[in-house]
Amino acid sequence: MARAGLSAAQNYRLMTEVRFEPTDTELFAFNLYTNKHKVGEILVGIQTGELRIYHTFLSEPFRGKGHARALLNGLLRYCRSARLRISSVCPYATRQLRLYPDLVCVEFVPVKLAYHSTPAIEHLKP
Repeated sequence: MARAGLSAAQNYRLMTEVRFEPTDTELFAFNLYTNKHKVGEILVGIQTGELRIYHTFLSEPFRGKGHARALLNGLLRYCRSARLRISSVCPYATRQLRLYPDLVCVEFVPVKLAYHSTPAIEHLKP
């Protein structure tokens, strides 16, 4: 429901939120909700001061519209506040963090890791 006196972008931000939530594996997720429906996620693992990004997913209708960037921005805000170093095996996150280094106010370490060697996200394979 739109609020009177706000721009379309401001109303959209009111309807969209990023939440840091546990998953049913040892990983955590930054989940994107629009109108209280989950539309995307970034799966991460956290160990000894480092957050590793494993996978980014968005529902089909939300791709190519800046939603993945909103998720990544939420993740980066969390890392800044928790002072976590970031590493990534996710192609999308690695590409964004390399292209826009000014996004990162914490240390970023790209990692090369075979997809099949990440057992916690085996269920995501096509």
